[in-house]
Amino acid sequence: MWNLYIDINFVSKHFFAGYAEPIKDENRQLVGVLIVNVELRIIFDQIARIKIGQTGYVYLVNESGIGVLLEPRRISRS
Repeated sequence: MWNLYIDINFVSKHFFAGYAEPIKDENRQLVGVLIVNVELRIIFDQIARIKIGQTGYVYLVNESGIGVLLEPRRISRS
């Protein structure tokens, strides 16, 4: 599995989260790459709508349990 990466589009000035995964044939030969880019504003907007009690917050972690995205209001405090 490849790693998630964060990039900025210098034309739009928006941040994107990208993920790339190799596509292999039945002989395990590389035949292509699947690349997915998501504008982080879209993810932040969805996270900001989630309410967990009075003081709860949302964060995303990777498969190792390491935080990769914090709830937007928490980011602005750091």
